[in-house]
Order: sequence, then C-alpha cells, then structure tokens
Amino acid sequence: MLKQACAAIHRQVGRFFSRENGNAAITFAIAALPIVVGVGSAVDYTRGSKMKAKLQTAMDNAVLAAVLDGSPNWQAAASNAFNTYLSNSGGLPPDAPTFTVNNGIYSGTIATTLPTTVMGVMGIKTLNVNVVSAATNTTVPLCILGLNAFDNGAFDMNGNATFSAKNCAVQANTVNNRGMTQEGNPSASASKFGVTGGHTGTNYSTMPKDGSQAVSDPYANIPFPQYDSCDSTKSGLTIHGGTVTLSPGTYCGGIKIDAQASVTLNPGVYVMVGGPLWLDGGSNLNGQNVMVAFTGSGSNNASTLYVWGNSTLTLTSPSSGPYTNMQFFGDPTDANGRGAWVSLGGNGNNQADGSKATWDGVAYFPNFNFWVYGNPVVNANSPSMVLVAGQIWIQGSAIFNVTHNNPRNLTVSEITTTGGARLVQ
Repeated sequence: MLKQACAAIHRQVGRFFSRENGNAAITFAIAALPIVVGVGSAVDYTRGSKMKAKLQTAMDNAVLAAVLDGSPNWQAAASNAFNTYLSNSGGLPPDAPTFTVNNGIYSGTIATTLPTTVMGVMGIKTLNVNVVSAATNTTVPLCILGLNAFDNGAFDMNGNATFSAKNCAVQANTVNNRGMTQEGNPSASASKFGVTGGHTGTNYSTMPKDGSQAVSDPYANIPFPQYDSCDSTKSGLTIHGGTVTLSPGTYCGGIKIDAQASVTLNPGVYVMVGGPLWLDGGSNLNGQNVMVAFTGSGSNNASTLYVWGNSTLTLTSPSSGPYTNMQFFGDPTDANGRGAWVSLGGNGNNQADGSKATWDGVAYFPNFNFWVYGNPVVNANSPSMVLVAGQIWIQGSAIFNVTHNNPRNLTVSEITTTGGARLVQ
C-alpha cells in the first residue's frame, strides 16, 4: 500500500516538475509529504496490531498450557506453547515472556518492540507492544472414581467395549504407570480422564492426564446401615420364576432371582449379608427409592451384585433420608468383602450375555472390583457420583453409559475435580 501511494505521488510530482511553474511543483511536493507520512504510519500501525494479535494468541495458549500441565515444570509447558505458536505463524519476538502463578492463577506477560519504517521520519523509531494473559483451572463433575492406589488397571478397558461419560470426569487413583489402560479396540469418552500414575492406549476422547491428584473417597464417613445378625450357613432366598414383591430388611445369604422371575423391591434399604443379590436366567428386578447394601462372606458366594443371563435390573436410589442418592453400598469396613467382584453381564464364561442394568444413584463399592463384561448395556445416572470402586473393568463388547443429571431434584452435593483451563477475563 505504501509503495503504491509513493509511486502515485512520484508520478504527480514528476508532472508538476515538468511544468514551467516550479512553484507549483514545490507546493505540491510539500503538500504530499503528510500523505506519505500518514500512509506509512498506517502501515506501521497495522504491522503493530497484527503482531499484538499474534502475541496475544500465543500468550493465551501459553497460560492455558500451564494450567493443564499443573506440574512443577509448568513454566516449561507455557514457554513451549508460546514459542510453538509463534514459530508456526511467523517467528519469535526479540524479548522473552515472563510467567508467574499466584493463588491458582497462571499469568504471562511480554513487553517487546517493533521497529517502524515511515514513522521513523517523525522520530518514532519503535512501537511498544505489550500483552498480558491469565488462566485458571475449571472444575467438572466427577462421576467415576477408582480408589485402588496400587494395582494396574484401576480403570481398565479391552476388547470392543465402549464407555461414555458425556458431562463428567473419570479419575483412577492408582500410582501404577498402567493405572488406566486400553487393550484391543475399546473407546472411552468423558469430560476428563485423570490417573495418578500413568495410562496406556490412545482411544480416549480427551487424553488422560497422567499425574492427576488423587481424589479421596467422598463417602468414607457414611455409616453402613444397621442389619440383623445372620447365621453364615444360610443359603439365602431363591426366587425361581413367577412375580414377587419384597420388602426392605436383612437378607441372610442374599437373594437369587432366576428362571425369568419378575421381582419388585418396595422402597427402603435391603442388606445382603453373607451372600449376593444375584440375577440370572432372564429375570427382572425393579425398584424405586431403594438402596441395596452388601456385607459379609457366605459359604458359597461373596456378598456382592451379579446381573447375568440376559437379566434386567432397573432401580432408583432413595430420594430422602441418610442414604439419599445411594443406590448400592458395599461395606468399606468388611475385610471379608475386600476384593469381591461385582459382575454385570456374565461370569466370564458367556461373552454373549446381554444383561441390562439401569440405576439412578451412587454405586459405592470401595473395596470391590467392578466388572462389566460380555455384551451388556449399563445406563447409570447420578447428580453426584455414579460409581466408586476399588478397580473398574469394562471388557468384551460391553456398553457403559454414564450421565450426570438430576431429574428428581435430589438435594445432594456435587463431587468435582479439576477438569480443564479457562482464561481469566
């Protein structure tokens, strides 16, 4: 633009100089000087504005990268993001940025200069370009928590399994470098995946953040419900076909439902002592405002949950009282139940098991392995957490869908974790 303007002025001045009236030529040349300076100043200003915009984007990227890194090396992450952006968009400035952190806010500044061209004739040799940006953590609801701090596979997927948590996060507390794993062709999506140790696999919607801070058990202080004493030799209640309605209470030896039985649970607390709640043989279990608790170890089976044999479980958790929003409760103090397996979709011998489980509440199995295997479909919702377990396994062709909604307007506290980064306006 400056080149074109100067060429035009040159042509006009040439014409005037070719005239006999030299005064006219001189007058026009003097009058044209402000135009040249103005055009040149505009060009310098435009260059400065473009440089400022580039630096601003680079600095925004840098502070966001610092927040997402969050490690003692966060400054290196910020500098790398800053330099990478500018290297890919036209070069680095002569001055280096400065990064600081205070009360969780990561800030970056840079003050640099841009040499001018035409503005130099007015004594303005450089333009000062200053940029400031800041970012901090955002929080997201935490839906899935693997508490086991030591073993690999605190959140393990393999085969063709699918996991989806559309509006919440997953955290595995294990410090093992294979604490969150994928093998085969599984897929996982969530607002965030965090693992205190490390992860394997690449088929995540957002890549897991290794080194994430462990999350404490949010339900550790909730007392296990009271229950009647039981003789450990009892085999429990078996419902073989038919339609049955059960009432809350202690079930010594647990409950087994099979042969396409249809069972309804009245509202209240059900405690399985020394035996499982076991669905098999195409049976159905339904209940509203129900919590099922598990403790003790029986002569044949642990006190846990099995949904096998193309069976269907559909429950909602209590909407009031001390166990509001608590769907399942594995006794955290029971040494006999430590390492027991919750099994949805088969016992490992039937990969075609198409069982279904749907619940609205917290599945709390702090010392258990939670296993979704075969070909089941699990749809779990909760306005707080959906699942807290020792270790979580999603295998075979299982589908596990998690949502974080509150359709019943329950009065519960949301459990959150740091999820991403946002710029501070």
